[in-house]
Amino acid sequence: MKRRIYPLPTCILLCLMVSCNSSLDRIPDDGKTAEDLVCLYNRELNCVRVRVKEDTPRVTYNGKMYFFCEEPCRVAFEKNPEKYLRSENKKRR
Repeated sequence: MKRRIYPLPTCILLCLMVSCNSSLDRIPDDGKTAEDLVCLYNRELNCVRVRVKEDTPRVTYNGKMYFFCEEPCRVAFEKNPEKYLRSENKKRR
């Protein structure tokens, strides 16, 4: 049986594709998820995507509702919302 050797760029690409299948990807994108801007700003990637339920912490700011993984993130956002909104705007550019 002949062993197949892949070039380094192919191996790196395969590793990246496999590692992208993290717990974040297992949350269905059914319209009931949101991004926690505080976690995004702090690069806490394990809690950036939030499953929105009735008891999910939330804040309405400038007419838009923002959701958070936990109360401390909600409180941090309320103290300085523009800080976290700037990071959201940079991401979308």
